[in-house]
Amino acid sequence: MALLELDNVKTHFFTTAGVVKAVDGVSYSVEEGETVAVVGESGSGKSVTAMTILRLIPWPPGKIVDGKIMFNGQNLLDLSEDEIRDVRGRDIGMIFQEPMTSLNPVLTVGLQLTESMTAHLGISEDEAMARAEILLDKVGIAEPKRRLSQYPHNLSGGMRQRVMIAMALACDPKLIIADEPTTALDVTIQAQIMELMKNLTRELGVAMIIITHNLGVVARYADRVNVMYAGKIIESGTAKNIYHNPKHPYTLALLKSVPRMDKTRAEKLDPVDGQPPDLTELDAGCSFRPRCRYVTEQCANSFPDLKQVGGEHFSACFNIDKLKKEVAEAVR
Repeated sequence: MALLELDNVKTHFFTTAGVVKAVDGVSYSVEEGETVAVVGESGSGKSVTAMTILRLIPWPPGKIVDGKIMFNGQNLLDLSEDEIRDVRGRDIGMIFQEPMTSLNPVLTVGLQLTESMTAHLGISEDEAMARAEILLDKVGIAEPKRRLSQYPHNLSGGMRQRVMIAMALACDPKLIIADEPTTALDVTIQAQIMELMKNLTRELGVAMIIITHNLGVVARYADRVNVMYAGKIIESGTAKNIYHNPKHPYTLALLKSVPRMDKTRAEKLDPVDGQPPDLTELDAGCSFRPRCRYVTEQCANSFPDLKQVGGEHFSACFNIDKLKKEVAEAVR
């Protein structure tokens, strides 16, 4: 049995402009100790899916309208507010976007680190502070005891993100959700943070969901990948499958838009044409078709099911065979 399993999860936002189907029938699983990436452009539903897992969707206007979220044998959507509060932080840790703003600026690092430990583990403040010092050392922060009495503004962006990782690990969770964990960090620090997270999850046996638009992160650190577009998963498979044999025009377009070191300066980038769709105006057809180079009449009539295209590889596209030539050129 998977550690986490989402089954046809739907989260909608009821606004004056209409119903925004931010998460529209998402299903995927995470095994114990596995790293799964969720990839897509801004607005594709990645972060809302993460917030849905932890039931952090604010009402109004957001509401989880359908589906099941099975975690460790229980449906998180059936839990009371007190019960889901016990799950957050203790069983599922969260690393939020923007390390510069995720920490409370008026509370010390030590207080923010120990708060969840005293609440969930039932230990004293002194024990929690000693554990916090060990955690800061584990995530690579020098002079951890001194840092506990400092405030977020005393720390660099990379150090703040390391504190966020320590907070996520504080109660020995079974799963960590990392939502754009390297946002606003320079490239060198990004690599250090990702290496740190991967090493810690391997060492501690913690499963991880990485939410990102950075395909380089996916290639190096993820075991499996779910590609999202307009609230749906449109391709799913191992990282090797996604990179070396993409089976959806959107995934291929994302890969082709990434700068490559083996190309000459004269060669231009091949961006994804068009704009993401308005989620209040989706019709019955494929939501990617206005931007797709392989669109047919069939694409306008219905949305393709996510079907197996080989091994653990799944794709929601009617015209997979047309991709073959361009895929060979893109991944060579």
